[in-house]
Amino acid sequence: MSELYEKPVILLVEDDEDVREVLQEELGEEYCVFEAENGREALGMVEKTAPDLIVTDIMMPEMDGLELCRRLKSDELTSHVPVIMLTSRGSVENQLEGLETGADDYVSKPFHMPILAARIRNLLAARKQMRERFSGHELIVEPSEITVVSSDERLLQRAIGVVEEHLDDVDFNVEAFSSAMYMSRSTLYLKLKGLVGQTPQEFIRTLRLKCAAQLLIGSTDNMSEIAMRVGWLEPTHFSRAFKKQFGCSPSDYRNNHLER
Repeated sequence: MSELYEKPVILLVEDDEDVREVLQEELGEEYCVFEAENGREALGMVEKTAPDLIVTDIMMPEMDGLELCRRLKSDELTSHVPVIMLTSRGSVENQLEGLETGADDYVSKPFHMPILAARIRNLLAARKQMRERFSGHELIVEPSEITVVSSDERLLQRAIGVVEEHLDDVDFNVEAFSSAMYMSRSTLYLKLKGLVGQTPQEFIRTLRLKCAAQLLIGSTDNMSEIAMRVGWLEPTHFSRAFKKQFGCSPSDYRNNHLER
């Protein structure tokens, strides 16, 4: 969910004002809904609104929904944003073409509102589950097991690999991270916030702590040695961060797992 708004953000792209009004009324209580009349206008709004999900019609002037989806999914900055397409009933060609451009789901017109609402909830729930899984207590994060588009799977794999290569580098920071990812700091920030709900700095810290947890179980190194191996100079700072992540001290974590 965008940090700027209290509710998940949906960008609604539809040239029919009546349809936009109905969707705004139906979705407005649960979501923060922004509107665009065509794909071109929507592209200009994406960076400003940072939508969690986009609902778009296909047939629109200036830029249709297919071209909009194609551009969104081919841009590393926006490829992670789920897209639902509204298609004409029985238009199998439109549905197929929409899915081929990278759309995550489609709903036929005239649509049944509970069905569209359920599709929206399901896609947002999948994203939320991925974020919670990454930021939670699980030790191993396998991007290939997460339901995301392939470009985002590759990006997560690359990001994890970059951080793991610099685990013991105490000077490894967001600037170095973004440089190694061949991205600007702002692009890396938006991608990681969208995919796992964390800033680049939080992403680095989370991976370091999860690697530390693995070392606590799989090695006999003392706390100071493990702290150094995952990029912490001060063992006390490491212990504090570890307890915040896992709910117990490194020593207790090791003892609890050795007793099992």
